[in-house]
Amino acid sequence: MTRKVKLSLKKICAFILGLAVLWWIVQANIKRFNDNLYANYEKIVDYGRVRENEEVISPVMAAIFYDDKVSVQKSITSYYNHFDNYKKRNVKMVVVPKDLTPDSRSIIRRLYAEIYKYNQVDDIALVLSTDSDVSAHIKMLKKVMQVNHIKSLILTEENLEAENIIDSYLKSAHKMIVVLADLSDGFNGKQSDFLLEETIYFAQKNFYHMEVFDVIDTKIAQSVDKDYRALLSLTNNKDDQPMAVKQQRNLRLFATYYKKEIKHYLKMNLNAEEDIVWPEKTTGNFRLFDRGWVYVRFYDEEMQEVFARKAIDGDKGVIVSLIEIARKAAMKTDAKKIKYIKISLLTDAEELSKDKDTLLISYLDQDDGIMIRSGSKKALLVADERPDDPSELEKLLRQKAEIPDDEPEENIQFYKFKSVEIEDEN
Repeated sequence: MTRKVKLSLKKICAFILGLAVLWWIVQANIKRFNDNLYANYEKIVDYGRVRENEEVISPVMAAIFYDDKVSVQKSITSYYNHFDNYKKRNVKMVVVPKDLTPDSRSIIRRLYAEIYKYNQVDDIALVLSTDSDVSAHIKMLKKVMQVNHIKSLILTEENLEAENIIDSYLKSAHKMIVVLADLSDGFNGKQSDFLLEETIYFAQKNFYHMEVFDVIDTKIAQSVDKDYRALLSLTNNKDDQPMAVKQQRNLRLFATYYKKEIKHYLKMNLNAEEDIVWPEKTTGNFRLFDRGWVYVRFYDEEMQEVFARKAIDGDKGVIVSLIEIARKAAMKTDAKKIKYIKISLLTDAEELSKDKDTLLISYLDQDDGIMIRSGSKKALLVADERPDDPSELEKLLRQKAEIPDDEPEENIQFYKFKSVEIEDEN
């Protein structure tokens, strides 16, 4: 065989191989096109910048003030993780939304239930700025907190007579103040501003601790301790918040709007014997195909984790990643044993500049997740997976990523992120 013939054969083979690769790419893209799986340019962490036509989401916020003068933290872990929350403390004041909507009813009911579980309250005073109908609030308090002695107090700049009654309630055992003032209202000179100022006045006067809840995320146990003055700047200073906090807020909006569809398609694909069920992209659900990082955990009825999988570093649409994870869970486990699913939507990761002898926990907020990476090995823990003992955090991450204990720290990168959870109990 001459050299010229060999070169011709090589060119033909290369041409055929090129055609085969091109055919494969075309077929793969035809399938993606038919299934409508192309990811959007947008990312889910930017969801708050775009408003759906029919989207109406009103943030709901609440706050509690509790007396903790005599409590003593038993270990440094308590200071790091803030897990010894208000549940066993003496709750004295609560600020809840004055308007009862389906969203606010749910969180207020849950908040009252937690307070009732860990506090004895016999008398409650409802503080409001106008003489309005509070029968729905009273009905909920009686039902959830089993309190029959409830009085309404009008407190305005022109009428301060209620201050003395509030003072006496705060000094008495088993009594609580409930202030009806919407924390997410903007604080633009409205009447509710005065009630919040008065609430802060009484809290500072009595040296109360405060916790604020963004109740789009209904996990009361993950509340964050805040300074009193933060209560009046939660909405006005959003532009000054760290990027991770802004992204987390956007994820909450995304989760609130799309959680039903996300749970529906995740469960529809937990059957390995059936064909994959993809959502058809429409003007109403196209943001499901925004790019983003996700992490899903599956549990049995004993709340033992049976499968977990993350989808990070890629450019796939969120719903595509979630469906692929569901299919893998169906193949790896017995779907009938799955009774509980927790979906985590992740913000962008921020690399940490960690000092060698400093605990990882020192770089994290209470709601931060943590990720470890060494070459191609990586693992993550969302906030609720972090161990109670801060000294065990790095060890647990290394084990999860299968990074040897003797791997030098200079070869390891750590990243922090925040997350928003969507939970489903079947």
